[in-house]
Amino acid sequence: MTARGDGQLDIEQVDTGMTGALAQIIREGQEAGEFSDSWHPEVAAVSLVGAWLLLPLAARGKDFPKTSHGEALDLIKSGLESTR
Repeated sequence: MTARGDGQLDIEQVDTGMTGALAQIIREGQEAGEFSDSWHPEVAAVSLVGAWLLLPLAARGKDFPKTSHGEALDLIKSGLESTR
């Protein structure tokens, strides 16, 4: 995520900032055979960043699991893992 001139975070840009860095890590993992190539790296990165941004809001609910960040990360990682 990068700051725009108006002070807001520029999270919709998937080639820069945190989203771009995650997409590159995912792409490299796919090239190394560690991650499945079934997923577009930018889609996976946006999914991860989106979950990470929304989980704190959802966690405000008293019945929402306090382990939500770890669970979401495990969910996304298991979807990315290569079955080779």
